[in-house]
Amino acid sequence: MLGERDIEELAAKITGGAQEAFVAGLTAALVDDLMAGVVNATTRSTLGALAAANRERVDTLLMEHRAKISETVMAEVRRTLLAADERDAEAIAAFRHASPEGATRRARMMAEQAAVGIRQMVERQNVALARQAEEAWYAVAAEGIRYAEAGAMPKGWIDKAVVRLADAGVKTVDYRSGTSSQVDVAIKRHMRTQVNQAAGRMEIDRLDACGHRFVQTTAHFGAREEHQEWQGKAFCLDGACEVGGVRYPDFYAATGYGTVTGLCGANCRHHFGVHVPGLSKLPGLPEKVNGMDAREYYEATQRQRELERRVRKTKREISAMEQAGLGLESPAYVQKRLVLGRQQAALRSHCADKGLVRQYARERAYGVDSQPRALRSTAWSPKNSPSLNSAVPRSLKRRVDGFLKSPPTAPGKDCARIFRDNRSIIRIADAKAARSYFTPATGKLTLKKGCDARTVFHESGHLFDYALRAGPIGNGTWTSARFKAGGTTFGDELLRDYGELLASRGLGAGKDRELAAAIRAELAGAPPRATVELSDILSGCSSGAAHLGFGHSRAYWARSPDNLPIEAFANMFSAASTSAEAYAALSRYFPRGAKMFETMIGAIR
Repeated sequence: MLGERDIEELAAKITGGAQEAFVAGLTAALVDDLMAGVVNATTRSTLGALAAANRERVDTLLMEHRAKISETVMAEVRRTLLAADERDAEAIAAFRHASPEGATRRARMMAEQAAVGIRQMVERQNVALARQAEEAWYAVAAEGIRYAEAGAMPKGWIDKAVVRLADAGVKTVDYRSGTSSQVDVAIKRHMRTQVNQAAGRMEIDRLDACGHRFVQTTAHFGAREEHQEWQGKAFCLDGACEVGGVRYPDFYAATGYGTVTGLCGANCRHHFGVHVPGLSKLPGLPEKVNGMDAREYYEATQRQRELERRVRKTKREISAMEQAGLGLESPAYVQKRLVLGRQQAALRSHCADKGLVRQYARERAYGVDSQPRALRSTAWSPKNSPSLNSAVPRSLKRRVDGFLKSPPTAPGKDCARIFRDNRSIIRIADAKAARSYFTPATGKLTLKKGCDARTVFHESGHLFDYALRAGPIGNGTWTSARFKAGGTTFGDELLRDYGELLASRGLGAGKDRELAAAIRAELAGAPPRATVELSDILSGCSSGAAHLGFGHSRAYWARSPDNLPIEAFANMFSAASTSAEAYAALSRYFPRGAKMFETMIGAIR
C-alpha cells in the first residue's frame, strides 16, 4: 500500500534539485534583467529588445534544467509506485501463505504511464510559469521605463517592483479556474492525485489477479468531514456483502473512489490496501487531540498552513530584494524583515496555543538558496550595533588581527594603518546574515554567517572608502569614484588596463569571454582564492561578461558606473591585506589600477 511518507518523500525529490534550481534561476533572471533594464532603458523603443533578451534567458534556463527534471520525475515515480506494489504483493502472499510475486508487466506499464503523465504535467507547469513570469516582467519593466522617461520615479517603486517579480517567479495561474498557486504546491497537488490514482489502479489490478475482494482505507486525525465517514474502514470491491456477521459496504459507492472529491481524488491524503476479514485490524483514532475534536483540529492545522504560506511569501520577497542589491539602507527591506519576525511570532504562538508541532520545512521559501532571517525591531538601531570585536567569533578576530600585525604585501601596511586607526568606526549590523555588504546610509557592515577575514577586509574597505578623507575628498563620499591623479580617475585607469589586456592578446572590443578564457589558462596553476578579486574586477570592466568564475551580476554593474571603482577598491583592499598571491595577480593584470589604489590608500586619513 502506498503510504503518506512515500508521497512526501516523492514530492520533496520532484520539487527539489533541478526543479528548485530552475525556479531560483528564473527569479534571479527576472530581478537582474529588471534592474539592468530600468537603469539602461531610457525610452520605450528599447523595451522590445530588453523583453526579447529576457525571454531568451528564461528559455535557456528551461532547456538547461528540463532533461534533469524529467529524468528525476520518471525515476522517482517509477521507484515509488513499484515499491508500493511490492509491499502489496507481500501483504497478499502473507495471508495466502505463498511466496510474493514480483511486479507484473502490467504493473510496470501502469507505473511507466503514471511517470510519463507526471513528467508532462511538470513540464506544462514550468512552461506556464516561464511564460507568465515573462508577461509580469514586461509589465513591470514597461511601467518603470514610463516613469524613467517622465523623470519621476515614485519613491519605493523598485522595492515594490522586485516584490511583484518575486511572486511572478514562483506562481502559476490556472487559466480555466483563474486561481494561482506556487509552482511547487501545484506540482505536489497534481502529483499526489496522479500517484494516488496510479497506485490505486495497481492495487486493484493485483487484487483482481488473485481474486481477493476486500480492502481497508487509511485514517488520519483532522481529515475533511466528507472523508471522515469512510476513513479507517473495510469495504468489498464487488458490492456490499456480509462475512462472519460483519457487513462490508460497497467500496466504490461508499468512498467515491474514482471521483474528484472521493478516495484518491484531488489532493486526498488517504490510501487503501488489503483487508482480510477476521484477521486485519482497522486503524483507530482518538476522539480528541490536544483537547480538539477532528473538526477543530482540521481548522487549527489549516490556520497553521496559512501562517506558513505568509512566512514563505515574505522570505521570497526579502530574498528577491537582496538579489536586487537592496539592504538595510532601504526602509522597505527593513520593514519586510520586521514583518517576517511578526509572522514567525504569530506562527510560534498559534502552534504553542494549539499544541501543534512547528513544521520548519513548510516555512522554507521555495527557490531560495539562503533563507532570510527576521529582524527584531531594535536589531538595526544605531544604539544597538556591536563593534567588530564583540560581534564576530574569536577565531575570526584572531585571523583579522594576524593580518593587521603582519601584512602580506607592502600596500597592506597602509591598509593595516587605516584599519587600526579607524577600527572604532567599524560597527556591525548583523554578523549572521545571508550575505555580506556595507550600507552607506547607516555606515555599518553586515557580515555573512561564517565569513572569513578576507570578507571582513573587503567590507571594511568599502567603509573606509566611503567614510574617510582622502586629500580634498571629504568623508561621506566614495574616494574610489572621485579621486584623481594626473587628471584621471581610478575607474579610467582600470578600463585603460582592461583595454590593453584585450589589445595585447589580439582581441577586439566585445571579446570579453575570450579574454577571460585566455587569463584563466595563464593562471591555470594558481589556487582559486588567488583569483577571486581579479575575477570581480574583470567582471566590472566588461559589465559582467568576463570573469573567472566569480563576479557581481550584470544588473549590479549596470546600476552605476561608480560601482566598478568602488568594488575594485574593496577587492584590492582585501587582497593587499590578506593575500600576496591575489594582490600580485591584480598588479599583473591591472598595473595602473593598482598604482592608483596605492596612491589612494596613502592619502586616506
